[in-house]
Amino acid sequence: MFAKAGRLAFSAVAAASVAVLIPGIAHAEWGKTPGNYAAWSAPANPTSFTIPMTLQVDPGDYNAYWSTQFKFAGVDASGYFGFQTHRDGGGMFLASVWNGVSGTAGSTGTYCKPFAEDGTGKTCRWDARPQLGHVYELTVARDPSGTGWTFTVNDRTTGASTVLGTITLAGTATLEKNSFISWTEYYDWNNPNTVCADAKYSKMLFGIPSTDEGQGNYTNSWKSKTCQELSEVTVGPAGATEENGPRPLVPPVPPAVTTGSLGS
Repeated sequence: MFAKAGRLAFSAVAAASVAVLIPGIAHAEWGKTPGNYAAWSAPANPTSFTIPMTLQVDPGDYNAYWSTQFKFAGVDASGYFGFQTHRDGGGMFLASVWNGVSGTAGSTGTYCKPFAEDGTGKTCRWDARPQLGHVYELTVARDPSGTGWTFTVNDRTTGASTVLGTITLAGTATLEKNSFISWTEYYDWNNPNTVCADAKYSKMLFGIPSTDEGQGNYTNSWKSKTCQELSEVTVGPAGATEENGPRPLVPPVPPAVTTGSLGS
């Protein structure tokens, strides 16, 4: 399951209009789903970043994807890191890097494998559903070798830490400071029968990102071209709040969150 935003979307214009082509599905046959984007930048090209993510309203048994994409400087590679809810009630945390050379799994229950979609690369995954109201800190960091990049999920609510794995590039790189985009995608767009009315309501808070070069700052936000009446993105002091789907008549109350210490 890969995002329509994909590795092609590394500018406000591109992310709003470019999609990964799926074999057998013509452009005119793509389903209609809402989605939105919040771009942010770092002070200089970093070698690590952390972004907090809190699912404030869960869409239920629905295919939704929240992630941050980025591009590498120094090698031809790009990737994204986030999590999904699935229609069958499951979910997944995943990191994918196009032109990744190898992938090594991390904590128990994680796995890495190659993929071939709009190019080739490596992906590391953990089959777990994100929990409502939990504050997840997703960290991408270059390892001491200079070519490996490790993807870690820290659940600040429980204190648990899960390393998805390490993906190796062909050479030493940094992260392009202006390439970061945090987005929401309802990926049933790849079903041509999907219409806007099928969307379920969700609300995601992408918190203030941090990098080893300093704090990240949100610079721009926009919506997907379809179902814009069901999409809203608001940037404020707490970060970027992305809402999609029909709003409930009575707004749900976000769950209380208790922040715990990080596990080892």
